[in-house]
Amino acid sequence: MPFRLTNAGEYAVRLMTYLAGQPPEKVVSAKEVATAQDIPHKFLQTIVSQFVKQGFVQSFKGVNGGIQLAPAAREMTLLQVIEAIEGPIARNIIMFGWGNKTLPVQTPTSSWYRPNPRYDLFLDNGNRLALIDQDWFYGHGQPAEPVFGPGDFAYDYFGLTGAVNDPVSGADTLFTGAGVTPVDSAFVTNPYRLTHAVYGTDNWGDYLIPGTATPIFTGVNDDNCYGVINTDGNFHTVFLPFMADAAVDTLPDGTVVSPQFTQLLHGIINWFDVVGATTPEQIQPKEFSLSPNFPNPFNPTTRINFTVPASGKVSIAIYNLLGQKVNQLVNGAFQSGSYSVVWNGRDGNGQQLATGIYLYRMEAVEFSQTRKLVLLK
Repeated sequence: MPFRLTNAGEYAVRLMTYLAGQPPEKVVSAKEVATAQDIPHKFLQTIVSQFVKQGFVQSFKGVNGGIQLAPAAREMTLLQVIEAIEGPIARNIIMFGWGNKTLPVQTPTSSWYRPNPRYDLFLDNGNRLALIDQDWFYGHGQPAEPVFGPGDFAYDYFGLTGAVNDPVSGADTLFTGAGVTPVDSAFVTNPYRLTHAVYGTDNWGDYLIPGTATPIFTGVNDDNCYGVINTDGNFHTVFLPFMADAAVDTLPDGTVVSPQFTQLLHGIINWFDVVGATTPEQIQPKEFSLSPNFPNPFNPTTRINFTVPASGKVSIAIYNLLGQKVNQLVNGAFQSGSYSVVWNGRDGNGQQLATGIYLYRMEAVEFSQTRKLVLLK
């Protein structure tokens, strides 16, 4: 749930709601408020004292004394009232899972969770929510091609008019970022790639049909929408309907790393303005590097990872042992970041090369490195 009120928080809301409903000039007694709103007298005394100090409530002594809402407090939001008692409340939620049922697809009151978390109210108060779930629609029993409109959570808060639920042909495993937000900007030239069969497959996902939403991820192979943001109002939302945790690399020693997944989560947090707009240092390379390809030996494909510390041109080419270039894998300008390229054992004309030892060489400004790889059949 977004948050659960303490007794003090609930009584504070009752108090301010009651005072806000009175004529501006009316002074009401503490006894009247306590009786009308069923607030224990000791709680009421403490809350009133705190709100007087904060300038939200005015207190008057004497025979006709009592309390009334301070003029400045008439513009307060419900969130401000709650935070005045509870302290700062988390305004950012990242939901990650499989078939989430607490977040409704259609009407905000259709959540399977009891009591209903009412994420609609959470967002209406200007908060931010990200959902990463490849089975959200299926988990709510949606049809193969659901259609959404006003009143549906998917439409009102994620800006969707429809989707394709568990497409028969399967989903893409490579997603290009649109360069719109920190969420997707890191994947414009280095697509987000799903490489690990986390749930027995690596292409489990849904297509999205944006309405007011802005697309941020597109399938490299099928050109479908695989991610949106929506700022239609005072809230911010992100929805990614694919297996984001399947973006992993297995190093030669068996270690599993998830640099892209980490980068994606940091991007969401940055867009939510929790840690600022800069990329975390741990994913910001400080020097050029060319990693050993993996797997090696390989058949039919192998992956080559490399890093670029600053903007500039980078070239990676494949050579045979005679020093002849057989394929140009990379040749262009790159921003600072971590990248990878896959080679399929073919030459520049698409012809399959013979089994044997080949060299791959990376060249950049004041940097060059060559490594060896072995193609098997």
